Amino acid sequence: MKLGALFLLPLACFALDPGLRLSQYHKKVWQIEDGLPHNYVNAIQYAPDGYLLVGTGEGLARFDGVRFTPLAGAASIERQWISALAPAPGGAYWISTYYQDLYRLENRKLRRMLHGQASMMGLFTDSTGALWISANGILRLDAKRAAPVGIGSSAGNSWHVFAEDTRHRIWITAGGGLHCYENGKARLVVKDGGPHGSMLSVMAGPDGVIWAGASNGLYRVRESGATVTLERQPGVNGPVVKILRDKDGILWAGTWGQGLYRVTPTGAEHWSTRDGLSDDFIRTLFEDHDGNLWIGSRSGGLSRWKNPLVEPFGVPEGLGGNFASAVMEAEGGGLWMGTWRSGLFRLQGGVFQPMPTPLPALDLGIRSLAGDGRGGLWLGTWEGLHHFDGKTYDPRIFLRGSVSAILRDRKGGLWVAGASLRYFPTGNPTAAIGAAFGAAFRAAANRAANVSERITPRNAPTNPPARPAAFGAAFKAATASSGGAPDTLQPASGPVRQPSAPSPDPGQLLLPATNTNCLLQDRQGRVWAGTDSGVAVFENGHLTWIRREQGLADDYITSLTEDTQGRIWASTRGGYLAYLHGARATSLGPREGLPGHSLFKLLDDQSGSHWISSSRGILRIPSTQLDDLLAGRRPSLDVTLYEQEDGLRTIECHGISQPSGWRDSEGSLWFPTAKGFVRIRPGRTASPPAPPVRIEEILAGSQPLSAPVELQPGARDLEVRFTALRFSSPTHLRFRYRLEGNDPGWVERNAERSARYTTVPLGLHRLLVEAREPGGPWSQPVSVTIRQLPRFYQTAWFFTAVLLALAALGYAFYRWRMYVLRGRYKAVLAERNRISREWHDTLLAGFSAISWQLDATLTRLKEQPARAAEAVDVARQMVHHYRAEARRVIWDLRENDPVSESLQDAVARTMEQITAGTGVATKLEVSGSPGVMSSDLRQNALRICQEATANAVRHGKAANVLVGIQYTSEAVKLRIRDDGAGFDPKRTLSTPSGHFGLIVMQERARRFGGALHIDSAPGNGTIVEADLPLQTSKPA
Repeated sequence: MKLGALFLLPLACFALDPGLRLSQYHKKVWQIEDGLPHNYVNAIQYAPDGYLLVGTGEGLARFDGVRFTPLAGAASIERQWISALAPAPGGAYWISTYYQDLYRLENRKLRRMLHGQASMMGLFTDSTGALWISANGILRLDAKRAAPVGIGSSAGNSWHVFAEDTRHRIWITAGGGLHCYENGKARLVVKDGGPHGSMLSVMAGPDGVIWAGASNGLYRVRESGATVTLERQPGVNGPVVKILRDKDGILWAGTWGQGLYRVTPTGAEHWSTRDGLSDDFIRTLFEDHDGNLWIGSRSGGLSRWKNPLVEPFGVPEGLGGNFASAVMEAEGGGLWMGTWRSGLFRLQGGVFQPMPTPLPALDLGIRSLAGDGRGGLWLGTWEGLHHFDGKTYDPRIFLRGSVSAILRDRKGGLWVAGASLRYFPTGNPTAAIGAAFGAAFRAAANRAANVSERITPRNAPTNPPARPAAFGAAFKAATASSGGAPDTLQPASGPVRQPSAPSPDPGQLLLPATNTNCLLQDRQGRVWAGTDSGVAVFENGHLTWIRREQGLADDYITSLTEDTQGRIWASTRGGYLAYLHGARATSLGPREGLPGHSLFKLLDDQSGSHWISSSRGILRIPSTQLDDLLAGRRPSLDVTLYEQEDGLRTIECHGISQPSGWRDSEGSLWFPTAKGFVRIRPGRTASPPAPPVRIEEILAGSQPLSAPVELQPGARDLEVRFTALRFSSPTHLRFRYRLEGNDPGWVERNAERSARYTTVPLGLHRLLVEAREPGGPWSQPVSVTIRQLPRFYQTAWFFTAVLLALAALGYAFYRWRMYVLRGRYKAVLAERNRISREWHDTLLAGFSAISWQLDATLTRLKEQPARAAEAVDVARQMVHHYRAEARRVIWDLRENDPVSESLQDAVARTMEQITAGTGVATKLEVSGSPGVMSSDLRQNALRICQEATANAVRHGKAANVLVGIQYTSEAVKLRIRDDGAGFDPKRTLSTPSGHFGLIVMQERARRFGGALHIDSAPGNGTIVEADLPLQTSKPA
């Protein structure tokens, strides 16, 4: 089995660019503070799933480029010293420890395979799948057994002792030298000792070349038949403990105490802690599929070197100082590069060449550069305008004062900007300071500053202090030596000594007292001037202003650019990018996706992107997005920000000098920063397709879960952690997720690699996660199925039961309501029946008695005229009585509530109404508990009490009335007693004297099976007693 078949991982196209200096690679270090288990990194390998495995002094970690996580299944070796790692067939890998144990991790299960007599310091898996072990001697472990191969142990700092060449021979540095194992036999080919010292490491390249690391350096192994010799690689010192050949064939040699070496066809280069390496004691080297170089060291942690997307050119590469200011392409090839207080440089072939300066370099701030069309250079400084022909400077100083921008137009005219804008049509401005004084001034300034015109780049301070005293002394010395004051501080009017050149041009003042920051001539010949108060456009002798009124969001212009489509762009200090069209401006700012900090130079790379330097890094905007935004087809821009992670040594770029950016003839983009210049090669910045997203961990609270996820009822705080493996620029990856059924749209989390939900809706859902590189397409989504189980009251059966219960309750309420309505209807019917009985028993009976009495009166008129008056009087009394009865019936209809009012309450109210205003004292006594009493019985009992009380007041003239109500289980007993005049009950009841109330009371009692007793005598008051049985539910 070939080992390469074990890894189904994408192939990389590039290794570290050998054309870059070691100082230019981007370097990043992870240590304990960043999550690394231990700063001693012994081994780095790919896991079968594409993660990096990092073996340290305190266990094994899995790394995705951003965070370290414990390796699943390896908890038992969490704190152990991991000495070596090696892949194994079937997606497993071997792990050895300093504690003499060999483990195999497969499918998250760790098994101890071997316990030796010494620490296992080196592991290697050959093309057959056999494992080679360096311990107390060399062992070979195949599917059957582990067996020694007859080679002694390796040196104490010898860990990478195995290599397999293209002929499948195994080379081993152990047992006193370099061995070659072939056909089951080991042969010592190079002994330890001699010029090379001890053999420590070995590497076999795909080109068949064998390299060996020794205590005294790096050696190429050459074979001539059975003879093996060593050829030393110049420039590499030992001890070399690890050798790596990258994808471009470049050798990297890690040493124990001497740092790191790179070996290219042009020689060896060295990098150590003095240059910024985290540790000179290198334990291991590893190249990933993206071409990045990983370094494990003794105490420096884990380091990654990668190709920078933004290549730095600063002091480490030969620039005289960090503070870069202006850059432009030289007419004779290369680049002019200006700095502040570090001089002028020409970059050719990747080498900085210091150039002469018109003033001492430490006191020179280069503000602007422009070619003169003859291979020379116009140089703008804080002191004035200078001309350099490539070798020497014109002794005159032109336009004394700060020069912020220079433009040589297509007609040969010269535009010079500063505190005002001046135009010289002939391109030959008049000197502000003549040749004699200018030469004397420079010589005196050099003497006063005690510096040479050519400064040593590495010794120049970045920002030395200003030297006004030195310049003052120089001015005085120049005045004395040149015979007087300077020729003039304004354009000269008299003859001066000039080198052979066209006649001086006094120039035209175009924008007086207007600070002008940048100049541009477009392809139509118009000249644009960016000022701190807007943009001035000069066309055919006319001046047009574009300011806030014309659409500029910010008036302070830092640069002007014409892109490949002929569009004019203005960058502003306020963070806006303005598209200038006609006499109008369309401003783009934070609302359109720009970051909001100061913008400087925009460059069109002519490869599909616009780049903008800023005070917080370099922005990249896809050109098609700008087109779509201006056309109204999209609301905002997808801006990529390049920072220190991409190669910038500082995120601070500049725009105070011009040009503050340049696209050279090779298509590279150049920008000045506070730590040198940077180069962007657009062809190398294309974003690869986003890697697939991987779900790492699922947590509910602190409880880990596995997919598919089933959340228990009431589960809270769901967190899904995910990642995507991009080791070159992992922080550039952007993520978004969406929980179907919960999120209305995608939730973009930028670089955050987790999704959190406090609660998840009930039911089955899918969590979708995607990743992308900035400006690139989104990857295919990866999904996790999540089911939220309901509580018992959230289940379907519970809802069904609730619905059924509600239906039953509704039906019961309906039945109760119907019962109440029927009860009320029955009560109404009962009341109507009671009223009809009242009318029947009282009024109708009374009318019948009156009718009978009138008939008797008529008879007596015929037969006994003398007694007719008596009969008429009886009839009259009967009419009065039954009229009162009618009133009581009507009063009952209006006032009485027989359903809700108790008998005693009704009796008390009635007694109060009868005796009101009469002065009669009443008293009600109640004993016993009321039983179940029909409304008819209660109403008739009330009428008995009412009639007896009324008789006592009207007829008996009583002063006191006592009503007693006694409840028993069988009957209700009424007793009405007064102290009135009294009467003879027998006589009254036996004679038609008009006392029909007594008769009615008797009838009421009999109707319910009761009896009425009257006890009275004249002068002794009256007692009326009625016994009304409760068992009789209906009146007779």
